[in-house]
Amino acid sequence: MYACSYSGTVLGIDGMVVTVETDIANGLPQFDLVGLGGSAVKEARDRVRAALRNAGYDYPMQRITVNLAPADQRKEGSGFDLAIAFGILLASKQMHPRPERILVLGELALDGSLRPVTGVLPILLEAKHAGFTHVILPEQNAAEARLVDITVLPASNLEEAVNYWKEGLHSKTSDLSFHETQTGKINVNQLPPDFANVYGQHFVKRG
Repeated sequence: MYACSYSGTVLGIDGMVVTVETDIANGLPQFDLVGLGGSAVKEARDRVRAALRNAGYDYPMQRITVNLAPADQRKEGSGFDLAIAFGILLASKQMHPRPERILVLGELALDGSLRPVTGVLPILLEAKHAGFTHVILPEQNAAEARLVDITVLPASNLEEAVNYWKEGLHSKTSDLSFHETQTGKINVNQLPPDFANVYGQHFVKRG
């Protein structure tokens, strides 16, 4: 079965939306990850396999092929883990597709918990431009994500992320609004400097 989820990465200083295509077919158990991914991306197969099992989900003992598109662009980082896990759950019918445009970011620990990723702001700016309306990502990245006009769904582990998908995308809307109102200014001030705030210096920023 075929399924599709969406994630993102940083290309230079700009964000790029990445389509995570997953196909599960009959055959000897195998996990192929293609699409010009770096070493951290290729290691996702082991993190995802362990995270799915330890979080209580079925890991298909079939031939799994995951493609990160566009395949001609180099992709680095561990932020594709959660999207790959979602792709496997969708392709194996443990989750069902949703009509909303949802971006998924996050690194998976072996026990299924989520770890923060880098480059969230430029990725979400590009995702917003591409028409995405929701993002599921680690709790530690929520403050940075709320700088973009997009519905932020923070999760601490794989189970919480899957529950957002299964039970509705507004599970914590009121709590998030209150948290953003009370702590948004503090969180913004705690964010690291961004290249977008630097005028000129194009050669240095490119380097």
